[in-house]
Amino acid sequence: MKIAVYGTGWLGKPLVEKLIQDKIEVIAPQWRAQTSQSIDYWKPMIESPFQVWGIPPRVKQNGADFYENILADWTKYLQNYSITKIVFLSSTSVYDSSKELITEESATNPESIISKAEQIIIHSGLPYLIIRLGGLMGGDRFVAKYYAGKTVEKANDPVNYLHQEDAVLFLSKALQQNLSGIYNLVAPEHPLRKEVVEASCRKHNMTFPLEFKSSENTSKIISAEKITKELGLDFKHPNPINY
Repeated sequence: MKIAVYGTGWLGKPLVEKLIQDKIEVIAPQWRAQTSQSIDYWKPMIESPFQVWGIPPRVKQNGADFYENILADWTKYLQNYSITKIVFLSSTSVYDSSKELITEESATNPESIISKAEQIIIHSGLPYLIIRLGGLMGGDRFVAKYYAGKTVEKANDPVNYLHQEDAVLFLSKALQQNLSGIYNLVAPEHPLRKEVVEASCRKHNMTFPLEFKSSENTSKIISAEKITKELGLDFKHPNPINY
């Protein structure tokens, strides 16, 4: 098994380390995505049977069209190789608010840049796995860091967070089992944002927010039951209250 990983940052780096620990050959160089490059620019990563895309859009930095263009280049050049699976690390931001439990069958926002990116993957004609990740937390990412001394919007909305360790655990297992299709990946418990922020401020001894503001019709609860059953895994960090 040989895997190329594009994006070796906060999530990609520990994923690569886990795969290597599991005796899997990984190619993950310090590589910068650029559009309108020849196929040689993508070598040797593009030659691996398993392809993992973990680079986020960064719209403010690169503009609205860059992400779609780079994914179009990637999937175009992959047609020249024998690809077992392309894995796209997506986001649960593709879902709008809903009073119903959100599953992989729920509607997505077609105007979302991530939704458009998913369509490029789906229509590439290549075998694919799309993992819609919840809000990533853990390690040096904890909610008090972002809300201490500030106003918390949507304070009464349930959160759809995912701990870094669980993300790495589930992603590595999904790759090794050659999973296909679309899956949500979020922690199974969904406490209110207010509760998570307060717990995080206490845990890290940081200033409490100045104000908690509630919103109407902005909440959503996303289910990861499908991938949990498929892989037979339990979450190490099921409750974001403890992040």
